[in-house]
Amino acid sequence: MPRFKKSSTKYLVLKALIPYSRENLKLSFHPAAFFADLERQKKISKNSARNSFNRAIEKGLVEMDDMNIPRLTDEGIRSLAPFTSKKLKGAKLLAIFDISEAERWRRDHLRITLREFSFKQIQKSVWATDLDCFDYIKAEIINLHLENQVKLFEAREIY
Repeated sequence: MPRFKKSSTKYLVLKALIPYSRENLKLSFHPAAFFADLERQKKISKNSARNSFNRAIEKGLVEMDDMNIPRLTDEGIRSLAPFTSKKLKGAKLLAIFDISEAERWRRDHLRITLREFSFKQIQKSVWATDLDCFDYIKAEIINLHLENQVKLFEAREIY
């Protein structure tokens, strides 16, 4: 899925409603920060909004139909589609972490994110799923600055 700069329309409405998007997670876990961003975005000028719209057309995300009505292209729909993951074949994705009590909010955020991806707790800080969501979980680990406290493994049961 392509990454976009925060444009007024996407950020205000669409991205916040798409499950697993950064804005959706910000709204879920840090609503004050989300609403602060939202407030700043509302002060966008007409020229900026028009430029954002024109960039979406240039990028092939929006096209004008025969009646000059803007429509999302297949690429635009894909760029706004919620995250869907495939099942790993015969393997599990393991997340093993050791996050201190001083960083409890990060640990809680990680646990909630793991639950969203159907991770099941094996031990206190060992979780597993059969969904292929490595890229997203890795991005969240980096976003939370937990690279040194969380390890991801792909494992197969051998006995």
